[in-house]
Amino acid sequence: MNKQRRQDLQEALNKFEEAKALLEEAKEIIENASEEERDAFECLPEGLQESDRGQAMEENADDLEEAEEQVDDILSSIDEVSETIQNTIEK
Repeated sequence: MNKQRRQDLQEALNKFEEAKALLEEAKEIIENASEEERDAFECLPEGLQESDRGQAMEENADDLEEAEEQVDDILSSIDEVSETIQNTIEK
């Protein structure tokens, strides 16, 4: 592999690192919202937890937890891609 392609791949790696940092920030925001929604639901009296509003709050917290897991999957994929590119650069 020539020097220019290695430089281009290094630039791609840098972009992946930037994207990863942004995704980690976004995940933290989602995590905080999820915890707050779960806490708000758990603070409701039992009768309100079973109401439409309470059920919606619980579903929101569940959906946000699922979103966190999906972001974790994306972060893992970025790590795998970055490792593959790094190995290619080093050959």
